[in-house]
Amino acid sequence: LAHADGVIVMSNLRGMKTYPRENSIFRINNAGYGGEKCMDLSTKDFAAAQNGFLFIAGSGNAHKRLDVILEAFAGMPEKELYLCTKLEDDFKAAFGKYLFETRNIHYLGHIKLYTPEFYDLMRKLNYVVFGSCSEGSPGAVIDVMFQGLIPLVSVGSHIDIADVGTVIEPFGVEEVQRTVREVSGNDAVWAKERSIAVQNYAKDVFSIERYRNKLKKHIQTIIEHKKGQSG
Repeated sequence: LAHADGVIVMSNLRGMKTYPRENSIFRINNAGYGGEKCMDLSTKDFAAAQNGFLFIAGSGNAHKRLDVILEAFAGMPEKELYLCTKLEDDFKAAFGKYLFETRNIHYLGHIKLYTPEFYDLMRKLNYVVFGSCSEGSPGAVIDVMFQGLIPLVSVGSHIDIADVGTVIEPFGVEEVQRTVREVSGNDAVWAKERSIAVQNYAKDVFSIERYRNKLKKHIQTIIEHKKGQSG
């Protein structure tokens, strides 16, 4: 970092402040790729999806607190958890009982975005739960926010969700269970209204246009600052 003229990070403000040399750090939200591929929420049965939750992520099972999420849902057999992620061998060995022998936990592995299978899954769920201890505006969460899934995230996920989702802190088993039961206790009308708000929020805050404009602005700022030092 000491040799860079500027650093552009994918994060919210809190995540940006974890970097040194604050004057040279510029933050940007993750680009949104699903703005033109949003599911029509008027076709969704929110009552049927009221107990459906998704975990979707790249590598780093423990880093993203999948262990906490598994233990929490194992204690809530009435809630359905679907897992779209790659499992690491050591994690699979340690948590195999939760992953493959717990009736309300369904491991799906990798799922390709914007396919019929992807949209079928989105119709089964109302929520996405994500507990990373250190992330930068996680793209997988944003992808499903474009489909209206209501986010339940950790502080360390470093994603701004305003009032359309819930921040779980501390991200432990009991707090995850409390939050899951609370949000899924709302009726289908509430879930639909919140889902529409999530989708609209994603279209605005995580749009490719806003990403492009911020990136251009930051690059110009860095260049002008460098010119000023040289002059």
